[in-house]
Amino acid sequence: MSILPTLPGLLSKLRSHHLNGLARLLAQDQFCPDWGMLIRDFSTVSHLQAGGVLRPAYCIGNVPVLCASQMALPTLPKQPWCMVSLASMYAAEEQATAYDRLRSCNSLEELQSIIYEFGPYMHISEVVSTFTTLKRFDTPAPQDFIKRLIDQALEQAPMARPKHVAAIFHACAKLSYVDFRLFEALAQQAFLPFQIEAFNHGQVATTIYSLGTLQKLVQERGPGWEGHRQGEDWPRGPGEPVVKPGDPARRPETRPEGRLFSRQDDLVALLTGRFLTISEYDEVNAWHVSNMVYGLSHLRFRNEGLLTQLGKLIVASSLRDGYTSQGLATIVTGYGQFRFRDDRVLDTLMEDAIRPARIGDFTEQALSGMLHALVVVGYRNDELVLPFLNEMMKEHRLGRYSPWELSNLWEAMAELGVSEGSMLEALAREMSKPERMVGLSKVSFHTVLSSMVKLGYRHEAFLREFTLEAIKPQRLSDMSIRDIIGYMAAIGELGVQDHTGLHALVAKVITHIDTLDERALASLVYALGQCKFKDKESIKVVLDAIGQEGRLAQFSEFSLSCLCFGLARLDVQDKQTVDAVVEAVADPKRLPHFTDHGLAGVIYGLGKLNVRDKAKRFQVLQEGLRPERLPRYTERGLASVLYGMSDVGEIGEDEVRCVVDEVMKPERLERYSEIGLSSIIFSLGELRYTDMGVFQQLMKEVIKPEHLGKFSEHGLGGIVYGLGQARFADPFYIKILLIEVAAPQRLRLFNTHGLASVVWGMGSMGIVDDFALERIVAEITRPGRLCQFSSHEASRILYGLGNLGYRSPQVDAIVNEWMQPQMVARLSNQDLSMVVHGMMQLGQREPGLVDMLATEVMLPGRLDGVSERGLVNLIQGFGRMLPGRHPDLGQLLLERVARAEHLPNFMAFMLGGIIYALGQVGIRNPSTLEPLIMELSKHERLRALNPHGFTNILFGLGQMKPPSKKILRRLVRTVALPHNVGSFSAHGLAGNLFSLGNLGMASDSVVGPLHAELLRPGRLDGCTEPDITMLLYAFTQNRPKNMEVINAVVAAAVSKGRLELFHEKGLAGIMYAIANLNVREPSLLEPVLSEIRSRVSSFSDQNLQNVIHSVGHLRSPNRLLFDDFAAELLTRRDLGAFTPMGLANAVRAMGRVGYSNVALIEALMDEVMRRGADWEEGPMTSILFGMAQLHHRDQRFLSLVDQALAEPGRLESFTEKSLLNVVHSYHRLGHGGPATVAMLTKELTKKHRMAALSNAQLAGAMNHLGKIMLRSRERAP
Repeated sequence: MSILPTLPGLLSKLRSHHLNGLARLLAQDQFCPDWGMLIRDFSTVSHLQAGGVLRPAYCIGNVPVLCASQMALPTLPKQPWCMVSLASMYAAEEQATAYDRLRSCNSLEELQSIIYEFGPYMHISEVVSTFTTLKRFDTPAPQDFIKRLIDQALEQAPMARPKHVAAIFHACAKLSYVDFRLFEALAQQAFLPFQIEAFNHGQVATTIYSLGTLQKLVQERGPGWEGHRQGEDWPRGPGEPVVKPGDPARRPETRPEGRLFSRQDDLVALLTGRFLTISEYDEVNAWHVSNMVYGLSHLRFRNEGLLTQLGKLIVASSLRDGYTSQGLATIVTGYGQFRFRDDRVLDTLMEDAIRPARIGDFTEQALSGMLHALVVVGYRNDELVLPFLNEMMKEHRLGRYSPWELSNLWEAMAELGVSEGSMLEALAREMSKPERMVGLSKVSFHTVLSSMVKLGYRHEAFLREFTLEAIKPQRLSDMSIRDIIGYMAAIGELGVQDHTGLHALVAKVITHIDTLDERALASLVYALGQCKFKDKESIKVVLDAIGQEGRLAQFSEFSLSCLCFGLARLDVQDKQTVDAVVEAVADPKRLPHFTDHGLAGVIYGLGKLNVRDKAKRFQVLQEGLRPERLPRYTERGLASVLYGMSDVGEIGEDEVRCVVDEVMKPERLERYSEIGLSSIIFSLGELRYTDMGVFQQLMKEVIKPEHLGKFSEHGLGGIVYGLGQARFADPFYIKILLIEVAAPQRLRLFNTHGLASVVWGMGSMGIVDDFALERIVAEITRPGRLCQFSSHEASRILYGLGNLGYRSPQVDAIVNEWMQPQMVARLSNQDLSMVVHGMMQLGQREPGLVDMLATEVMLPGRLDGVSERGLVNLIQGFGRMLPGRHPDLGQLLLERVARAEHLPNFMAFMLGGIIYALGQVGIRNPSTLEPLIMELSKHERLRALNPHGFTNILFGLGQMKPPSKKILRRLVRTVALPHNVGSFSAHGLAGNLFSLGNLGMASDSVVGPLHAELLRPGRLDGCTEPDITMLLYAFTQNRPKNMEVINAVVAAAVSKGRLELFHEKGLAGIMYAIANLNVREPSLLEPVLSEIRSRVSSFSDQNLQNVIHSVGHLRSPNRLLFDDFAAELLTRRDLGAFTPMGLANAVRAMGRVGYSNVALIEALMDEVMRRGADWEEGPMTSILFGMAQLHHRDQRFLSLVDQALAEPGRLESFTEKSLLNVVHSYHRLGHGGPATVAMLTKELTKKHRMAALSNAQLAGAMNHLGKIMLRSRERAP
């Protein structure tokens, strides 16, 4: 039976929503079940032509779908077509009822009843409405209900229009429903040409968004997964087993792995193209654009042409104000998913994102996703990124990030090169909270560490907490041995050094040491080196494993480079191990196979280990300096090569210049990172490179705004240290650098090593910046900081502050805190020498401190390994600090200097400084000076000495007085050579004359040229007041035959009001010289006496005693001056503070000039008698002589002298001069009797006395004794 002839009439009577029922009826009953028809318009059948030819149906599932040929209906217009199955037209009214009930449905139960009751009669629109209604309920639907709904949708799929396709995909996305059969059916429907052209922009955006969401869900659950948001898998049907992921029965064979349906990318491309076509003539809103980007990104759809076109649409001015915060975040995150960088798009979006009115609206998750996206695409625009980061780093936001997001934030800052200190500190502070640490996964641990390494950020407290978290049992159990080694290497590079946490990690590795292969062993040594691990027992276990016979031969070149670097960082002193490694790396067969990076590490390691086999080092360097290698080195590789070139004798300036030329290539300079710049400057400093032009060019790069603020604190410390080593002192660059270093937000982030490097560098450069120093010292002395410094760091700080001469109460606090016995005992030998030098420069003279340092230096082994520079520091430091001479210490230092391994290594000027300082310290055995003097007497040494060096040497030798003059002759003759004499400064001339006098080598042939040089016009103009005092003192020691030079020096002292510039001690020295040199010229003498009168009250007791003695020595009465002396002594001075010799000189001076002042002489004699009878020979005889000159008899004192002469053996200790003074004074005073005369006569007539006295002296004495005898007889009754 054919129904076709009657079908048009029937169709004309049906409403459009009854057609579905008609199709079902025809498909299910006996009416032609396998045929169908094409209907274009539901409201009329006028377009159904008699010529239309129907074709057999094909099936989707078990539902027959009929296709019609467009060519068989040529009269139909080209409009969207709809294919339907012929079915029942039964229960049209029930469909209407179902549609109405769906609209008012308020519960899942009601929805289920509607589906069960009306499901078979539902149109595609009602199926879509069911999906949409499900989205309103939080309670998950039963699986059998979901399966029934999806089966219903599958049956209706051929009738789906674009709006239905979009709606079902969107509902599945929201409900997290995945069914590949349904998706395949919907996709096939959408592929039809008239369907694609029927999608509007909203439907395209919704479909793409939904497909992206579903794709993300499938990828999260794994390929082949089907289910819903609760995570259950779809059952096949009632009573059938659960379908597991990957079951091919539930996935069309044509669907690629991990896709939603076959030809997925083709459909996405068609829909995206449709969206871009619509956007040309129809208005697209911002919501559509953000949904497109979201969906395409999760679909991994990356077509650069389409993305570029989409980017133009994104930045369109009509859309800019329409993006919500979530929309902006979606687009930026999507570009990260694409890994597609379009700066125009990202600039536009970021400018909008950082607006004050906008930025606060973003959630933490959105901010984190955006930042991650910017990192992924390599976006770099600091003006936009930094404000964005500032928002992310706000305190209230940091607490809301998950541990994973915090780790991503670290990674982002590292990749973007954002090293702003306050941001990093805030992030470290948040991450160090216990709950954050616990939440970090193994991957997050690695992310944070690698990011900190890239940033060069060292936050010691945070890293310690980090390490302590890592060694918790539950974490350690998850970490492999390789994980632990890598972890130690990372934290070591960040500055975490030897502490408890590391010991736990190393202990676990050591237990598996026998299982480690060569690469793991090398990595372990590298990691231990980075951490500067100090447990000798653990290190020995590792070295023993490496040193097994034949083991090193199995190491690859990469492993050898790691090993060499690690040993250097550990400062391994095991000669056997070091020699074996050096032998392995210097093997000519292996050297060419090292990578550039590996070879740079080897060169650095050999330099750091200070390998003495310079031939082997040179061999390695030759390979490293090959022309084809140099251009391939990274910036850090070049820095390592420069560092390793120091102290290799065969390396000349040409080789160094080749590397420096490569470093300074313009194309390299403009690309250097902050780490590269700091490493290169540090290495050039260690090389003691002297071309300041190179440093200036590098510093121009350093101070550029794009670099300066991005240096890590470790990098800044390395730059200052390197510049200090090179003695670079350009104030322009240093000032800018120190402003950055001393910024408050910076200083708080410096670790102890960085602060020590900065202070040491400043001290080496001699740059005194009070502003920076004040802040740096304040940071060092911040509460809780001082105890954190290691002994090595403390020594560097004290050395630097000493070189700068920076003194303050804070510096005193540093000294008091650190200069304790336990700290001094921990100092290495070399560090101890630096501390002594620093204390000397800081003016420390406290006897307890100096004695503690001297005692420490004298301990056995304390001078072992001290460099030549260190020995100089010790000798010069003690030379100025010791309150008195310390011959034992001086002898110990001298013997160390004179060793064969040291002596040739001292530069000539160093030897000069050593001898000068030893002269101040004193030595026990002057004959041990001979090796030094012999070394200095070498022709090449003498030629290398500068005038200042000669002066220092002569001064020191003059203090120590070596017994053999013979070995000094060559040195002394060299001083008097014409070309040397003319090069001495006025200070040098004075010092040389002073020292030659002390040495007893002031012969005319030596000092004559020096005297003549002083008389040259203008030569004395350069003399300072101390120089003049020294010259006059030298003249008193060795009186020049030419009075002209004496008068010239005195004239220089009294000229142009210069006397006012002399301090009291200097003025007393001038007076002493004038008196002893018998200067009587009134124009020279009177100004000095007048100056003394004007300053009598300002003289110290000692200087006043000296002045009175000197004026008395002139034997020229000056009553006014002595009246001033008398007034001073009687009214302002405590005579009890005078020395015995001072009292004696005062009495003798009065006697010499005949100044009789009864009150003064009685006051002096009262003080003499108050001191008792224990008087030494010199002061006693001087007082007696002065009394005699004044004819002042003080019976108390005469009785005291009589008692002294009568003491057994006392007269035997008197000098001949003292004996003569006693005889002369007794005669003048009319004192003495037979017993006294007999004693004195007996002593004077001894053979050795008579040999020492002249005939005149002896005759005069005998005459006086005879007169004393006669007077005593006359007085007798």
